[in-house]
Amino acid sequence: MKLKHGARDVAAWLILCVAPGCGSDESKVAPPVGTVVDEKTLEIGDQPQAVVLGRGPQAAELQFSPNAAAQRAPVTVRLASNINRRAATPASGTAVQVATRGLTLTPPARMRQMLPPPPPRRAYVAAYSPEQGDAWEQQGAARAPMGAVAQDGMATYEIDVNGSGLWSIVTAPIVPQLAQFSPVVGLAGTALTLLVTGTDFDETATVYFADMHVPTEIMSPTMLRAQVPAALNTHAGQLSVWVENGIGSLARRSNVLYFTVSPAVGAPEIVDYNPDNGVVGDKVQIVGRNLAGDTLKIADAHGRPATPGAGASLVWIGETLQTVEFVIPQGWQTGPISFSNGKGAFEGRIFNVGKNLAQTMGAKISASTEYGGTWTIPRGADNNLVTSWFSANGDCASVTSCTTVPWFKVTLPASQAIGRIALRGNREYKSGYDFIHGKFELLAADDTVLWSASYDLPEPDRDLDIALSSPIDAVAVKFTSEKDESTEPGLAELEVFGF
Repeated sequence: MKLKHGARDVAAWLILCVAPGCGSDESKVAPPVGTVVDEKTLEIGDQPQAVVLGRGPQAAELQFSPNAAAQRAPVTVRLASNINRRAATPASGTAVQVATRGLTLTPPARMRQMLPPPPPRRAYVAAYSPEQGDAWEQQGAARAPMGAVAQDGMATYEIDVNGSGLWSIVTAPIVPQLAQFSPVVGLAGTALTLLVTGTDFDETATVYFADMHVPTEIMSPTMLRAQVPAALNTHAGQLSVWVENGIGSLARRSNVLYFTVSPAVGAPEIVDYNPDNGVVGDKVQIVGRNLAGDTLKIADAHGRPATPGAGASLVWIGETLQTVEFVIPQGWQTGPISFSNGKGAFEGRIFNVGKNLAQTMGAKISASTEYGGTWTIPRGADNNLVTSWFSANGDCASVTSCTTVPWFKVTLPASQAIGRIALRGNREYKSGYDFIHGKFELLAADDTVLWSASYDLPEPDRDLDIALSSPIDAVAVKFTSEKDESTEPGLAELEVFGF
């Protein structure tokens, strides 16, 4: 059944009551929401059913499978108006309420609406609000049904309705991008005022410092002022900073940068992890200063200890540094690693506890080109920051005379729920061969783009961490350069993690 919407004029809600005796005192259904403007009743449980309520911009369609209910049951569907929920606004002003308390629909019903295309760089998602809730929560992406045809600039979008509560199609917040902030270094135990610059900060933008949200003044879509209390700036290390648009599960997080608090003289100072991810039993090399001599202690963000192993030294981006190894113990979780000795402590960057899916057996690594036989394509996804992939001589995105725009791609053997993407800049050359800005895409098996966003790759190391707000089932992750330093730019790693 096709729905045709005209101009929007009323915010409307679809209220669903499903149960034997629905509408009676015994049915235990939630009271009607808003003003009822239309109502129909049908039976579900023995054959497919579909119902359309409202006209024009109010129209909404609900479809039930033949086994949506365990037994034949009446369904009362009401169309109502004038409802509000925090975190997002329904794209058409409409929503579905499953009014029977504690009800589960298996398989779920399907709600369909005709909507215009989402705003540029935005996406429609399914949103849910519990019976007693006051805000929307994301429940996956809205999808276009197979065979649906756009009409008069409108297209059909569909979501699943699987139980009690309110359901709607909403426009997700845009993903903000963090370019830089100042100051970038400071002393422990002092309050800070951070001036944060970037793009796409909306009216809900909030700065996070060391994993905690802080009071944020929105000065413009490209500038924020954040007040960091001294209680959050208590120790030396690289403390994470990011920005979120939206609230709850609908929030969209920017890339992560780090504020540095200098360590005490003689205390450990961490420069890098190699690799910067792993699972229980994997060996990790720590690169830094003051790792030898005093007894070194290592722990994850929750204080679970790891035992330091052998120490050594190596040249890292032109500097001779110390190293120490440890094995990831049981119970470790993703987050910053802390290091301490008799002189003081230091908090390192975020370490990903989990399998880098680029290391999955059967994963295929491909790229636009490679530089000679030395900086080959496999080096860009070998989970080793010492090695790098560089594109061929003459390739770049920044000069029109370049031969090819560089790209790098990890293709998994099967679709996976992707929750995090990381790019690590090359550690072989301090400057001259870096990517500066690029596009990241999650792709289906047929290369359909499921998600896409462009990010700056910040100095000094061009590392980037992208945490998705909800998992996206994808087969491939692709990075394409949009700005770079010169010909033959490269990277150390493109990493992919589950949710």
